[in-house]
Amino acid sequence: MKHFLFILAIIAGLQTLHAQTPQAINYQAVARDKSGTSISGKTLSLRLSIEDASGKILYQETQSATTNNFGLFSLAIGKGKVVSGTFSSIDWSKGSRFLQVEIDSANTSNYVQLGTTEMQAVPYALYAENSGGSIISNWTISGDNIFNNNKGMVMKSLNA
Repeated sequence: MKHFLFILAIIAGLQTLHAQTPQAINYQAVARDKSGTSISGKTLSLRLSIEDASGKILYQETQSATTNNFGLFSLAIGKGKVVSGTFSSIDWSKGSRFLQVEIDSANTSNYVQLGTTEMQAVPYALYAENSGGSIISNWTISGDNIFNNNKGMVMKSLNA
């Protein structure tokens, strides 16, 4: 019975791991002024939008980021101040998604669009969280026995 409870605890732990997909996408860029010189040591305001192929905004947020000596800044899209939408409810399976980045180096809420680019493979991994079913669905418990639906019996009760 101890082995049965141990295996059950492992399966429950796997389900917990499965449910903890981070709801954010790392983003890193170098901020430059109009002449191409990097903007170093400055706090910037950014507005980030995730759009569908028609340009409809599915999610939008604002964030502040501070550049380093080279103008480099990093942030996590999905962790900012939400303007519209819900990051976790973006349906990544419904065609292409695009990221629009706007910056306000003067922090006056006058954003300048830097561009829009199609998002590639990494964000689409978020879709995998909802596809293919749960890890738990591959396991069946019958009495004191545990079966993996793909492999057969994994553990037979020691009491039998």
